[in-house]
Amino acid sequence: MQNFTLYQFNNQQFKAGQQKLAANPMIVKQHSQSSLTGSVKVKPHRATLMTTIPYSQGWHVTVDGHPAKPVKVAGIFTALKLTHASTRFTLDTGRQC
Repeated sequence: MQNFTLYQFNNQQFKAGQQKLAANPMIVKQHSQSSLTGSVKVKPHRATLMTTIPYSQGWHVTVDGHPAKPVKVAGIFTALKLTHASTRFTLDTGRQC
């Protein structure tokens, strides 16, 4: 056998994280192939909204009506840094699909 890799998954840690995330779900207001608009309530001061949208340059982001810069997390996904307890956000590619 060659190139064999064994992984271990911590179910308890996963469930705890899942419960924490479920306490403040993202509410999608509008979406299309090129944009996503929504809101989320979080604990203020350095909260991060992580998405499973692959990170790429070209996203136009606003958070509470102000331009924001998306962040790459886990080497592939797009995230937003949030500072207010109740936040509205929009991600848009600027393309019409």
